[in-house]
Amino acid sequence: MILAAMNDEFSHRFENAQPQEVLQLLNDSFGMPDDVERHKN
Repeated sequence: MILAAMNDEFSHRFENAQPQEVLQLLNDSFGMPDDVERHKN
């Protein structure tokens, strides 16, 4: 399970984040700029 592999701080932030904040956390974690996402489409 992915959440079990996360550290407590990240999972705590993730649980309490709004959807846009979740996307921002994921972008920060995986280092994927918005333009990389746009190029995929």
